[in-house]
Amino acid sequence: AHRARGGALVAEAHRRLLLSVGDQLWVDYLTEMEALRTSIGLEAYGQRDPLVQYKSRAVDMFRGLLANIRAGVVARIFRLQLNTPQPTRAVQAKSRPASPAKIDDRPQKRRKRRRRRPR
Repeated sequence: AHRARGGALVAEAHRRLLLSVGDQLWVDYLTEMEALRTSIGLEAYGQRDPLVQYKSRAVDMFRGLLANIRAGVVARIFRLQLNTPQPTRAVQAKSRPASPAKIDDRPQKRRKRRRRRPR
């Protein structure tokens, strides 16, 4: 159970890391695409088809985005520190497997407490 919880914690950390890196780079990419869209009209003056130039640069920029996401995740994953809460003693005792000799499937009888008589 502890390994499964640890694996889930690592997977969640990876997911959050990827989203945080990708989120900022995606915003930067969209800003660059907007700048490209406004400046691509100048390509017509150079006797080039603006649509072809736009598509070509957009593909190059998207490939750069993917490469930057990979590089950002790799750079930050080695600095990632997972802060896991330490289990309490009660939780540790529950998570320990019982030895086969201590397993008893019989229902437990409740002991009745005897009241002491006043002296």
